[in-house]
Amino acid sequence: MCWRRRHDATCEKTAIGEVRRFVRSCIHDVFRTHDAHELVGDAELVVSELAANSVNADCDHVEVSVTVHDQWLEISVQDDAAGTPTMRPPTPHAACGRGLRIVAALSSDWGVIPVAGGGKTVWSRLAVPRDLPAQPRCRRPGPPSRPAAA
Repeated sequence: MCWRRRHDATCEKTAIGEVRRFVRSCIHDVFRTHDAHELVGDAELVVSELAANSVNADCDHVEVSVTVHDQWLEISVQDDAAGTPTMRPPTPHAACGRGLRIVAALSSDWGVIPVAGGGKTVWSRLAVPRDLPAQPRCRRPGPPSRPAAA
């Protein structure tokens, strides 16, 4: 990890737009280019779906984190609501129930982590295009340094 930001919100429908703007701002701060529009669009859709699940689960509080590394961007949404989101089979006329399928389709990986005392964290990792360098530059682990020759 080379960069991380966190944002707290009350668990209301207005929080969905708020966290979408937060994620967009984070991506623009880290990548400092307008070439990140595809990553921004995917990240906004993912955080919207995850935050909507939290709001629909009747939480009181939601926390969104954005973590960036050279090869991935991770979005996590933690709430204090009971239950665990599950991917349901889609039905053609249902007004909801497709969010986690969208998250899974856009993510290189995703999952749910229970939080001690109640609630959960749902996270998603999105691949960062190779031609989109992060600022500040993330350090990749290199070979161990050798002692200077005597």
